[in-house]
Amino acid sequence: MLTDAAVNMHAANVKFKGMIYLNAQKNQQKGLAIRA
Repeated sequence: MLTDAAVNMHAANVKFKGMIYLNAQKNQQKGLAIRA
């Protein structure tokens, strides 16, 4: 059984990874726009 703390940590971790992924996507698009 997962504790609330473990669930919250997991949720925060997923959110954090999602933010990094979105930032990488944005930076990639900026890079492509600059090169174009």
